[in-house]
This record gives sequence, structure tokens and C-alpha cells, in this order.
Amino acid sequence: MIRFHMPALVLASLLAWGAAPPAAGAQAAAVPPITATLNGRPLTLAPPAREIAGRLYLPLRALVAALQIRVKTGGGHLALLLPDHDVLVTIGQATVESAGRKIDVGSPVIQTDGTTLVPLRFVSAALGAQVSFDARARTVSIVSVFAGASEAPPTQNATAGRQVSGTVSAVDRNSQPPTVTVLQNNVPQTISMTSQAKIVLQDVSVHTTFAGTLADIQPGDELTASIDGDGSVHQVVDFFASHAGGIAAVSGSTFVLKDGQVVTPPGTSVVTLNGVATSVGELKVGDRVTLRFNPQTNEVKAVIASRPSAGTPSPDGAVHITSFVTDAARPLRAGQTLSVTMVGTPGGTATFDLGPIVKGLPMAEVAPGHYRGSLPIGEGLNLTDISVFGELVVNGVTAPRAEAPTQLSVATTPPQISDIAPMGGEGVNNDRPNIFATFTSPTQIGIDVHSVRIVVNGRDVTAQANVNPDFVVYMPGQALAPGPVNVSVSVADAAGNVASRSWSFVIRSSQ
Repeated sequence: MIRFHMPALVLASLLAWGAAPPAAGAQAAAVPPITATLNGRPLTLAPPAREIAGRLYLPLRALVAALQIRVKTGGGHLALLLPDHDVLVTIGQATVESAGRKIDVGSPVIQTDGTTLVPLRFVSAALGAQVSFDARARTVSIVSVFAGASEAPPTQNATAGRQVSGTVSAVDRNSQPPTVTVLQNNVPQTISMTSQAKIVLQDVSVHTTFAGTLADIQPGDELTASIDGDGSVHQVVDFFASHAGGIAAVSGSTFVLKDGQVVTPPGTSVVTLNGVATSVGELKVGDRVTLRFNPQTNEVKAVIASRPSAGTPSPDGAVHITSFVTDAARPLRAGQTLSVTMVGTPGGTATFDLGPIVKGLPMAEVAPGHYRGSLPIGEGLNLTDISVFGELVVNGVTAPRAEAPTQLSVATTPPQISDIAPMGGEGVNNDRPNIFATFTSPTQIGIDVHSVRIVVNGRDVTAQANVNPDFVVYMPGQALAPGPVNVSVSVADAAGNVASRSWSFVIRSSQ
């Protein structure tokens, strides 16, 4: 969850000691048990799921029994026999071996009271199922196409010729065709995604709309799908919210951003650092984070953290990125172009990402080891302090990811001038009225106070006005003559997007 503006004394205690237990005799509210569903049907977990050190753990025996996965023991590990490969699990390890590859499951597999417990991410990473946790309902939802005898999930298929709206509970990118499961009024609805389906993503916190792919849809997002009469998906709009900032303090499973926001992600949140799975406890002061959360519940679903490289030299001959920079010295607006430059191992394929929002943008090798890319800024793209990353692959070998030294901000939605006084067409008796206008920036890019201008009857009176990031107010030094008064106000944000408004009011004659 996200909390705002914790009192300083409480915050200091939290950071110094961690959360204190309730005082003796304090009565705590009963916490409801965690329930589970498999393909929309109740799933009994014995023993129940539990939260340990901020992570949600599930009993492995109940999972493999429900999914009808055979288990062998020996050699100090458990072997899970999936339909097409084996998964080797070792107690105490945060990785498993799947088809000969190491897979990160987020947290160590543990054993307590004779029961093997696995972290929530184990269900998707190791067992190939889709899993999500609704913290409000305290329900784990699992969707697996090989539960039982490889039967399809018994969820209700979305019917043709209507809209489906709800919270994304699972995304199965491996099925044919891929599917998205949405909880609509707590009823799972499965949407079959064809290649013709148009996917649109909206970051509601920064008013950004952009084209996306199935990989961009994440459990926990809000989604609306339009289904044609023949049952094909016409368009999917995926809604989420985000917030970016630098970490000012970390304590246990809680961190504080420099803007004062206190963040305690639930145990089911995906936490990555420079693209690698990690935990909140591994984050450090100064790391940059982007939070992705549900726009209705504010529940954090992902923490995408980045930390500048320490500059350790790569071994001779290793694929590497020597430098990666952008030309964005200030926020960009629509019609401008972002340019990026990379220097690294020659003969590779280079791409760049704008945080977790826009990924895989191509770069061209313009000279051996020198790569350039660009992105024209179009309408609807709004970003605030987003890290820009460069990636380089040479002959199948990937260089360590590089981060540009400066963050990127983009604003394409102009400020809005809202309240004005006196109102347009209004007649006033005061010949020295307060003339004002209020303005806001719908994005997180602030107002440039130096851009504000107020003109009264053709004369620029900005120097005599009171100007701040929220409003401009001017009181005439001398009485205005009876009759119409013409006012114009203009304002721009830090990216240079301009808004203006003109109106007239009337000074009544005193006679």
C-alpha cells in the first residue's frame, strides 16, 4: 500500500527501529485468513498461506496436489515432474533449476514445522501458472492450463458483442491464443487475445496513453476489453498508475521517497533492481524507483528500481557498454525528439527503454561500436523523472544494462487555467478589483512561474502582480476607468506547453 506524510517523530522511530509490536493489552483487529482459488474454484491450502518477512508463502504439497504434479525426492532436493520438463527445488535456495536453467523465484524456499513453503512467485516462475494476490480480499488466484489433465481453465469465456471490465488476475502468454483473465464482479472472465487485437495502455497518474503489447499487461491492472460480435477482441485498454522518485530511507520492507511518500509494498509485489529480481531490503538510499500500482486500490504491484553502475571495468573481450547518454537537458514536449547515444562493443544490436513504460526502442550502429537512437515525442506521452536504459546484445551475449546519468521527463498535456475573477461579463462596483486566475498542470511537470504573464487593457502588469505556481493575482495601483476591462493570462509548464485565456468584465460607473 502507499501512505503519505507520516509524522516526523513516527517516521524517525520507524527508520531507527522498525515497526514496534502492539503494547501489552492492546486489542488488534482479527486478520482474515488467506484463501485461494484455482481456475476460479476454491482451493484448500493446508496449512494455510502465511506472510513471512513481508513475503507471501504457500504450502508446496497443496499446490502440487492440486496441479497433479508428481514429486520425487533425492540428492538433497525435490524434483517436480511437470508435463514437459522437471523442476529441481532445494530448501533454502531462492532459485530453482527448470529444464537445466536457473530460475529466480524471488525468495528462498523454506521448511517449517515439517512443511515446505514456497514464495508466491514460485507458482508462476517454477510451475508455469498465472498467480495474483488480492490484498483487500486476501485471496490468491491461480490459473493453470495443466491443472488436472491439461484441461482448459473452467473460467467463463467473455461473450461476444460486449465489454468486459475488471481487475487483471492472470495473463497467460504461452497459451494459443494467449489469454487474459479479468475479475469482473469477482467472476473470472477469460479473454482470448488474437494478433489483431489493439492494445492501449493508460498511465492515469501522468495522463499518458500509448500503444502496447500483451507483455505490458500486468496482474493488478484495471482493464476494459471491447469484444466484437464474432467474438474477436477489437481493443483492450489497460489502466494503471505510476509514481517515480528517489529513495531517501529504507527500513525492512518499507522505504521512503524523497517527496515524503512512505511505501510498504505487499509481499506479492514484484521488486526488481536493474532488471534483476530482488527484495525491498536490498534497496539503498539514492536508488531510483518507479512504482506501478492499481489506480483504484493504490496497491503497489511492482517496484522497478535502478542503481547507477559502480563503473567496474568489464573483463577483456566481454560484451560491454562504455557510455550511454541522452540529450534531454530539460522536460520535452510534443514535436520534439529524444536522442540517445551508446558506445560499446561493436557489431551488436542496441535498444533503449524509457523506464518500464516504453521498451525495446531500436538504435542503429552508425560507426563501429557507436550506436544512436531517437524517439519523436507524440501527443499523449507524459513521463516524470523516468530512467532511460540502454541494452546491447552481441552474438547472443548481453552486456550489463546501462542507465543514462539524467532522468527523462516529458509533458504533452498543457496546463489548465481554471478559476478567474472577476468573471467574464461580470459587472463590478470596485474600480480596483483583485484580478486573478488559477492554473494547474495535469501532469507531474510543474508550472514555470517565469512564464506567467497577465495583461490588463493591453498593458503587461506581470511585474506588479503576485505570481506563484498556483495562481496570479493583480490589484491595480490606480482606479480603472468605468467600462470594459480586457484581461489575458498565459502560463507554461517546464516543458514549454503553453495555455492562455482571455476574458472581459465591466467596471460600473459610480454615477
